[in-house]
Amino acid sequence: MTQSLIKEIYEFVTGFCGVNYEKLTPDTTLNNHLGIVGGDGDEFMEEFANRFKVDLSDFNFYKYFGHEGMDLVSPMFLPFKQTEGKDISWAGTIPLKLEDLHEAVILGKWTREMEEAHPYPALTPTRQLQNFGIALLVFSWNALIVAMLFGGVCATFSKIF
Repeated sequence: MTQSLIKEIYEFVTGFCGVNYEKLTPDTTLNNHLGIVGGDGDEFMEEFANRFKVDLSDFNFYKYFGHEGMDLVSPMFLPFKQTEGKDISWAGTIPLKLEDLHEAVILGKWTREMEEAHPYPALTPTRQLQNFGIALLVFSWNALIVAMLFGGVCATFSKIF
């Protein structure tokens, strides 16, 4: 890694999210360590691409940054998602390291090979059980919200008629 280019990338990251420059390493991840997720991730990568002239046409924003806001539906499908490869965060996103950004700057684009180097991880029986528990909790929460809304609507209509 060229030190001047690394320094420039770190300064860009520091300016975007206000993190201490000295705490950044090539293994620092945007999403898991720095908390850049959802729309902030989209905004970061667009500014990054403009600043460093990187083509992101093969970059999968959702894979690394997820949805904007709270997603109540996707966790219900986690137990059924068959994946293989690296670590995955609790939010279902793949870690995006600063060294990945450095490679993209050197190449001038985010390549399909880089995208394929970050596959979703394999689901172990323990992870499947954890994901099922999360899905069950989210489904129960959604069912409770729907029941409360439906009950409120029914109560309102019963007063009207």
